[in-house]
Amino acid sequence: MLHFRDHSGFHDRLDGAAATYTYEEMVEEIRDSFAFLCVAFMGYTIMVWDQIITFGDEVQIVWRQRKTTMTFLFLINRYVVPLGFMITMYAYLSPGFTHQQCEQFVKYEGCIVSLGVFVAGLMLLKRLSALYHDKMSVVWFAGVLLFVWFCLTGLRASQGYPVPHSPVVHSCTEINRDWPSGSGSASLWIIVSFDTFVVGFILARTLPFGPHRDASTIARTLAVDGLMYYLVVFAINVTSAICIMKAPPGIKNIFGQLQLHLTVTMMSRITLNLPKEHRRLAGWSSRGQPSRWQDASTVLPPIRFGASSVPTRTGQGHNSAVATELHDLPTRPSNAYEQDRDRRRGSQSLPAGV
Repeated sequence: MLHFRDHSGFHDRLDGAAATYTYEEMVEEIRDSFAFLCVAFMGYTIMVWDQIITFGDEVQIVWRQRKTTMTFLFLINRYVVPLGFMITMYAYLSPGFTHQQCEQFVKYEGCIVSLGVFVAGLMLLKRLSALYHDKMSVVWFAGVLLFVWFCLTGLRASQGYPVPHSPVVHSCTEINRDWPSGSGSASLWIIVSFDTFVVGFILARTLPFGPHRDASTIARTLAVDGLMYYLVVFAINVTSAICIMKAPPGIKNIFGQLQLHLTVTMMSRITLNLPKEHRRLAGWSSRGQPSRWQDASTVLPPIRFGASSVPTRTGQGHNSAVATELHDLPTRPSNAYEQDRDRRRGSQSLPAGV
């Protein structure tokens, strides 16, 4: 059996001794590294493609309007995380990283993943707070879950170290020490619990309005978007947790980047979809919007929240909070809005507290 000894220093074991690899081990290393890169680039391709096909909506809904907290969260989610991955991609492919450089870089990789998922969590909290402004204990509990996850993930990122590779693989990828014991799977189950809690309470607030009975409601958009986000993110989180617990070291974190990219993609998509759907239901054109904006609570058209909406004056209090996550509506309603208001006033409005 052939044995190869590495004296380069980059592939040393954690105890500092020169590593010896068999031919079979190096072939397995190449397979693992190739699989890791394929999964990472697949996720990145999905994210970039989604940005391309939704860029027109982004311009109309985000850029041509007054900037809010949600706007900045959206832009961080949309651009900072993808740009951060480009640096990570260089580390994955470059043979020029020394062992010392890679030891420092893997902490950056872990921080980028944590930042992307955390920002998506904050955006979900914003949506939850708009629906439960009258029961802030629900929002605070979800916020505590997200904060605990962020602290634990940050601790794990600080403990990250390079995956030891054979001499035939030149790639700087991260693996985390399981310290405290069980923290890897715990961090993933915490974020799964957070997503389950938030989406569950969104459905609890929207299902009583019968979104399944009428497609032309904001409640249906909230329910469908929440379920789509949850099913995709839940599936990748559970898969990642299983890999961390059961997979060999080279591919333990194989779904780490895919988890980030799908979370960013789904959060970006549902954030754009809600105001886009609101405009469609209001009969407002997505083009030719005025450049000046004002408080949506004074002009919000009477859109139905659900099939069994309670008659209330549209736009009062927090009525516009969900439908205007990213923007306020223009100062002048269109003719379509005025006709729609005369036809449906008082019967199809967003209920108070949404």
